[in-house]
Amino acid sequence: MVNSLDNAERICDKESLQFQLSFMALFIGMFEFMKDTLISRVESFLCSNMTQNEDGEWVYIHNETYKNEIEKRFVDGKIVKDRLRNTVLWFKDANAISDDDYKLFRKLRDKRNSYAHKMAQHVWDGLPEQDAKGLLDLLDLYIKLDKWWINEIEIPISGEFEPGSYDEDSVESLALITFKIMISTLFGGKSDEYLEMIQKFRDQQGVNESRS
Repeated sequence: MVNSLDNAERICDKESLQFQLSFMALFIGMFEFMKDTLISRVESFLCSNMTQNEDGEWVYIHNETYKNEIEKRFVDGKIVKDRLRNTVLWFKDANAISDDDYKLFRKLRDKRNSYAHKMAQHVWDGLPEQDAKGLLDLLDLYIKLDKWWINEIEIPISGEFEPGSYDEDSVESLALITFKIMISTLFGGKSDEYLEMIQKFRDQQGVNESRS
């Protein structure tokens, strides 16, 4: 009875409720974006030909390499039809991540599924403190994959920079920067600071437009 009252009190606390819902929404959103990014990046890298589907959208034609490594990958003696899992295994094969990173990905995926399908139960029970580490683990994994892709695939293909001519540790995609800002805004008390930076950028942009 006491626990039930504690749970009821938690969901009636506006700040607690907002925090938990925001946390789970951010975790799910970042995981889903990372998933879509990884899948689309590898698909575009392995497949060069495109065609239009029934909706008029341009899609990649999956060649035998993509089918064997991503669509129907042979794992532990059986064919696995899991594009996300197989895509992450592709990154592991390329030494972008370690075996431990892959195991972490599996745990993070389970956590994402739990948040998505049992959100009401998580709110009722209250999120344990160790879940905060899960969000940081997800961010770290995303950073690792993002940096590897930019340094090993995007920049060499572009031919814009010579190896060793730039700081490889500083590269990151705009999407990743956005998620870092979101985490700091929600949980690091950075909201006012970021809003001030955006306003300064807008003011500067307005000055430049008036001059042109």
